[in-house]
Amino acid sequence: MRFEGTSVGQVMRANGGAGPGFDALRLILALSIFCSHSYFTSQGDDGSLWETPLRPLLMTMVPMFFGLSGFLVTGSALRTQSLRVFMTFRVLRILPALVAEVTLSALILGPLLTAVSWHDYFSSRQFYEYFGNIIGRIRYVLPGMFLDNPMAGFVNINLWTLKPEFFCYVLMAAMIVTRVINRRKLVILVVAILLAVSLVTNVFHNISEDNFGHNPYMPYVIVLYFMLGVVAFHWRDFIPVDSRLFAVAAIAAYALMRHPGYAFVATIPTMYCMLYLSMLKFPRLRLVESGDYSYGVYLYGFPIQQTLVHLFPIFREWWPLLFVIAAPTTLSFAAFSWHFIEKPTLGLKRFVIRKAPIEKRQTATISTFEAWRSAGL
Repeated sequence: MRFEGTSVGQVMRANGGAGPGFDALRLILALSIFCSHSYFTSQGDDGSLWETPLRPLLMTMVPMFFGLSGFLVTGSALRTQSLRVFMTFRVLRILPALVAEVTLSALILGPLLTAVSWHDYFSSRQFYEYFGNIIGRIRYVLPGMFLDNPMAGFVNINLWTLKPEFFCYVLMAAMIVTRVINRRKLVILVVAILLAVSLVTNVFHNISEDNFGHNPYMPYVIVLYFMLGVVAFHWRDFIPVDSRLFAVAAIAAYALMRHPGYAFVATIPTMYCMLYLSMLKFPRLRLVESGDYSYGVYLYGFPIQQTLVHLFPIFREWWPLLFVIAAPTTLSFAAFSWHFIEKPTLGLKRFVIRKAPIEKRQTATISTFEAWRSAGL
């Protein structure tokens, strides 16, 4: 039985297979994370901000990113029906900009700003280990970098999401190989079990968060959101786009996230809010339409903020000034990354599609425009 009225699936079909708000929502989430990091890089993170009414927003920004990613990546997996094509697409989307950011930080930013000699810098084990970020061996520190900053020592704290992101792609690859990705009821059963186990476990041992929002289990939480995105894509024709339901879901998500221990209960209303916003037609902005800058904002934002705080002490006195100055700088880097690194690399997809099996080639070709419109997914 389908819902009466407009569903998520209907909105997507009316917009060429993509939600009209996908691009704008990704950029909004990236800039929201960037805004919160303007505060943290300027003032440090003593946990106090996590106890304010902003707590629910801080708690949901990265999970919503992963939920949206799960939704979009599932569409890519179902379109290609090929492990080789899917994994190649993922590498083309993630790796080039990541290699560029890690290399720039280690070879340009580090030598310019390090507090140690170049000999000590380039001979340090930390320098060589930093390149492990490219393959998911997460390292935040370069020799002598940002030692006196409020967020001392961190070069790019955003890299923490790489490991769970890579894990999500491994899960998706496994579902493609086993054909589980094509079995809608099995997918929802597996995710429902994971959610139920999480809820029960959280009753006896709070794995959703600690009192300050610093959560060693957060990688698991955001992987769960990714899987909820997988479920949402399968059931997109059954999910209504309803402003009243959105209002209820937003209130419920905020209330649940306001208190420690309810993050898993808030997953469903939070995911619905993400889907609803993705289906909205945001005002036409040249910034949104000229490219997908969300990944670049997320990658380059933190090192740029740390650099400004390191060079200009005034940014430690008033964090909104840091946001005002760092935002256009970061968007410039993101735009350069998109137009000269990410977009040209994504253009290689056409060669991968041409090599797809004959029986799958037609579907992949028809879906190319839709896939690229969804940020190269």
